[in-house]
Amino acid sequence: EDIVEILREILKFSQIPIILDADGLYALSKDMDMLSHCGCNLIFTPHEMEFSRISGHTLEEIHKNRLELSEKFAAEFGVTLVLKGAKTVICAPDGTQYINILGNNGMATGGSGDVLAGMIAAFCARGVREEEAAVLGTYFHSAAADKKAETVGKNALAPTDIIDSIHLILPVE
Repeated sequence: EDIVEILREILKFSQIPIILDADGLYALSKDMDMLSHCGCNLIFTPHEMEFSRISGHTLEEIHKNRLELSEKFAAEFGVTLVLKGAKTVICAPDGTQYINILGNNGMATGGSGDVLAGMIAAFCARGVREEEAAVLGTYFHSAAADKKAETVGKNALAPTDIIDSIHLILPVE
């Protein structure tokens, strides 16, 4: 209960973009109304089970209608949504959608989503708009995972491997 209250206050007073993943999404699912008092831009990065919790749709509905449901959710709540999974879908609040075709099943492990959220946050911290930050973060996260999987394989891929490979695919200024 304390986490829900903490999140409510953060959403109410934050003036910078917030990226919600995992426990943040779980706390939000307890009271979606807190979004109506939010004054900042939001990026959600759920996998399908987390999306089911916050959207109220079943996993079966999500599997059948990923594009439609993610678009409606992003528009309804005014958030940028990164629906993780095979062919991750990124939806902007205006209905613009992107599909990331990179990535591999070795990324389906605890901590990989944390790396993604961190990459998106890094782009936001550099002043990149939320929609673009979500697209860039998702793309480079997947590209780094694919690059590392070439040497360690998909079965042995760990979140730290993704981090260690970012410099191989991210353009250097």
